[in-house]
Amino acid sequence: MALGFFLLACTIQAQTKPVALYDLLKKLIQDSTEYTTTGDWAVGKPGMYPVRWQKDRLEMSDDIKINFFRKGNATILLNSKAPAAEWNVILMGPRMGFTSFVLTSEPSLNFAPKQALDSLLGNKNYTITILKNCATKTDMGFNYYRMMLPKKVSAWVKLSWAAKEGKYIVRLECYDDWSRQNVDLSCSR
Repeated sequence: MALGFFLLACTIQAQTKPVALYDLLKKLIQDSTEYTTTGDWAVGKPGMYPVRWQKDRLEMSDDIKINFFRKGNATILLNSKAPAAEWNVILMGPRMGFTSFVLTSEPSLNFAPKQALDSLLGNKNYTITILKNCATKTDMGFNYYRMMLPKKVSAWVKLSWAAKEGKYIVRLECYDDWSRQNVDLSCSR
């Protein structure tokens, strides 16, 4: 019994360790060398991703664009001197594996209007191309990118921000080639 409790405590502690945003993206975006084109839901594998999952199972959505999902939280470090902060994590896709995910920050003074993806990732090995700019307002907007990481498939990233009581919330929606058809790119909001 004591050994089981010790192993459970070690697993929980491992899941709560802060992770750099770049490193979390590298874990969640599919490898280009993999046979499968979907991500592993990591059900029953608590240490696979640095995320504290709400449930150790998939949940079914009423929205056909989402199908199945898994929610959790991660302690994320950014490329700045900002302290680590809690972000919400949602994986979405068919039962066989996730095809998109969303990372949403808590409101923070560490974000700026018209937030750029490279300012969050820092001086790491990646290539980004901006595909759509809807950054005309300071209180809310988004940019849509194609992002390439070494040995990973193309990721289609919608980085949006919104002001809330003098702080900003940042949201990263990441899609694979198949799921990018679900991205809302309307600048009219």
